[in-house]
Amino acid sequence: MNDKQLKILILFFIFFLQIIFASLVNFNSNNIIFIFFIIFLTVISITFYFVNYFTKIKILIFCCAVYFLLLIVEFNYSKIFFSSCATNKCENYEKRKIEKNIKKEVRYILLPKSFVLENNRILPLSIFQNTYVLGSNENNYFPYFLTDRYGFINQDNVYNNKEIDFLIIGDSYTMGTTVNFSDNIQGNLLSKNNSVISLGMGGNGPLFALASLVEYKNTIKAKNVIYIFSETNDLGYDLFLEKKNNILIKYLNKNFKQNLLLKTKEINSLLIAKYSNLEKIKNNNNNTIVSIKTITLSNIRYLIGIENKGSKNIDGNYDPNFSYNLIEAVNSNTLNSNYFLFNKIIARMREESDPSNFYLLYFPERKNLFSKKNSEMYYAVKKICEKNNVKFIDLNKELKNENIKFIKSLYPRSFEHPNEKGYKFISHIILKNVSK
Repeated sequence: MNDKQLKILILFFIFFLQIIFASLVNFNSNNIIFIFFIIFLTVISITFYFVNYFTKIKILIFCCAVYFLLLIVEFNYSKIFFSSCATNKCENYEKRKIEKNIKKEVRYILLPKSFVLENNRILPLSIFQNTYVLGSNENNYFPYFLTDRYGFINQDNVYNNKEIDFLIIGDSYTMGTTVNFSDNIQGNLLSKNNSVISLGMGGNGPLFALASLVEYKNTIKAKNVIYIFSETNDLGYDLFLEKKNNILIKYLNKNFKQNLLLKTKEINSLLIAKYSNLEKIKNNNNNTIVSIKTITLSNIRYLIGIENKGSKNIDGNYDPNFSYNLIEAVNSNTLNSNYFLFNKIIARMREESDPSNFYLLYFPERKNLFSKKNSEMYYAVKKICEKNNVKFIDLNKELKNENIKFIKSLYPRSFEHPNEKGYKFISHIILKNVSK
């Protein structure tokens, strides 16, 4: 190996380490050690060109030693650098701590999306009922929640109301498990003396959102139904998976329903079996020094952006004159076919919401919100809403007069979901645009 080849090898190795650690760290003042380490690697990569061949060898050995040392330290990661991670080990540590405090079992959240590629007789749309579940660490703490009688994140007594002000459907933004309940959309609306029910589940795309509305709307009389649409993944990723599911695609048919309210035992059996497998996987990962997920080639491809995360599909051209039949749209891998299906989904949501007022709240991808740019998807979804006479709540428009510093303050440093301030702002926008 000559000097030039060694130089390229070390640069690639340093760059790889920087990506790995940057993807794991929630940047804040509590994670100064990790931030320092990434800066240190950057300095090494710059000074690298000014040293001789033998010093380059020493740098390579040193980098390898430090990397494997940190992997070994990760064995007790949750105790040493708890606030900086969202790994299985941190979850286990926090889960046990919460269980000790409340003297109740706390479960991991098992999302309906985990069943989307399976061929089960029924497809669950919620998680365990009346159960404590652990949220995600995106704001330097793990929130936890008690699910309601149907397995959603709500105060259970809200179902006793003859009529509620807001029914919201959608994905993780709607579910709100990255902040405490009092700080998510449900909690903020409740604090303003509004009654609200969320049927949101992390990973839900448009078809899951429609399905939850169809299955549970008869138990809820709502003045307003709000679909919180996520530009990040609803059309560019989630719908590509959902439209292949034989159950979900049937919700485009007005007469289709799984009648999940009558199938509680069957749902619980599916959840218990899946959860048992989930626990085994988590335990296996925790019993190894290096998590298998960390070193798999697919995960490396995902981290460095080679594997499609859906982002390539966000800005596909929109043709309002699309012409597909249902089979063609389901089998197509183009974003335009998803626009065709989305038009049908929005029409069905509006139909199912009647006589409630139906709104779509457009949630831009974080980078577009920061840059105050509207994507092609934004214009497409807005046109589809206009075509179906759906009221459009435009978050970009609401923030156009705000400075970038304020907009960035609505998010934690390294995550797509809003922080407490962000959810409070969104709740304010809902109250501003929706008539009770």
